[in-house]
Amino acid sequence: METLRYNPPTALLLPRVVPPDGDTLEGKFIPGGTKIAIDFWSLGRRTDVYGEDVSVFRPERFLEASPEKRDVMEKTTDLMFGHGRYRCPGRNMAWLEMEKVFVEVSFQVAAVPSWRIRTNSEHQLLRRFDFQVLDPEAPFTRSQYSLFRIRNLHMKITRRAVQTKES
Repeated sequence: METLRYNPPTALLLPRVVPPDGDTLEGKFIPGGTKIAIDFWSLGRRTDVYGEDVSVFRPERFLEASPEKRDVMEKTTDLMFGHGRYRCPGRNMAWLEMEKVFVEVSFQVAAVPSWRIRTNSEHQLLRRFDFQVLDPEAPFTRSQYSLFRIRNLHMKITRRAVQTKES
């Protein structure tokens, strides 16, 4: 959720047209035919939703929040996929892919020859390793070409202590 908040998947505004009779949004009347859109970058920087440190990449904000606050943050972040009939049709597939890649899939690291792909959970990314962005206040550089292009993402990955049933 923090990655989606901090770095929205698109830089496009994806405008929608207000119905012909107009509509009221947060107490303000919007005339019919007006094009409106969410600026996803600004949405992810709302201090009233995410706190004063919105410029810092801090995934633990979702873990530290109260259940009520986390619900508001998650629902706001989920707007990055659109809403209603305009919701991204690939949203559920994207979440499924993220779960499978980072939580379920075993992997191979070529730089360490003793590691190999395993069928058990020994090398599952998020279950077995901690990821730390080395500079949370400037975690990477990006360029915008309808989508964002990320460069210079420096991370420290350390193996976690494995909890067994006996421990």
